[in-house]
Amino acid sequence: EAAPGETVIDYCAGNGGKTLALAAMLANNGTVLAYDVEARRLKQLQGSLSRAGATCVETTDLARLQSDPALLFRPSDGR
Repeated sequence: EAAPGETVIDYCAGNGGKTLALAAMLANNGTVLAYDVEARRLKQLQGSLSRAGATCVETTDLARLQSDPALLFRPSDGR
């Protein structure tokens, strides 16, 4: 669950179902960083974001991002 003012990262944004839900939770007050490895999906997501009026989302094509590998952990309590 996200709250207004927070920054949330969606590392597997796909076509944007989760991303749009997160943007709605933030009420355009905060930032959703939406990443995916397929530019085609991100392009579809950008259209959906525009139609929904979600202005708090930044998209990034991970296939074009050059960085060292990262390991992500999710706390076991679900937060």
